[in-house]
Amino acid sequence: MQLRDERVVAALFILLQFFLQKQPSLLPEGLWLLNNLTANSPSFCTSLLSLDLIEPLLQLLPVSNVVSVLVLTVLCNVAEKGPAYCEHLWPGPLLSSLLGMLAFSDTDVIGQSLELLQLLFLYRPEAAQAFLQQSGLQALERHEEEAQLQERVHVLQQTALHR
Repeated sequence: MQLRDERVVAALFILLQFFLQKQPSLLPEGLWLLNNLTANSPSFCTSLLSLDLIEPLLQLLPVSNVVSVLVLTVLCNVAEKGPAYCEHLWPGPLLSSLLGMLAFSDTDVIGQSLELLQLLFLYRPEAAQAFLQQSGLQALERHEEEAQLQERVHVLQQTALHR
């Protein structure tokens, strides 16, 4: 079963690379499929991790806001699976990528970034310390006054400070 799931994920990533280079407008569709595969399936999340596809996913973040939200949602799907999955997400480039995402102004991108940070802090408390050391609170302050994000920003600030 795991081998089959890995083959599906590998094939999907080949398609994502093709879409990125030749048909960028189809990239969100491929990511939407990956989101659906990982949403309720630990085995597809495991395949994503065992094939070392987190960094290639992170490289898609700058493509567009829609792509960013979908990539962050897939990463949330992985993080939701618990501590064993989060061990593969941090340490690594995820935290610096998320700090970069907090510089965006799109509330959907910020909202998904906050969700992923919350999950990461829950399962990897040491990530909260690294977040603080890398000026994470200052990055969050930028969004304190945005009505849609205000409560989530406050919760994440409190989580980071009390881990």
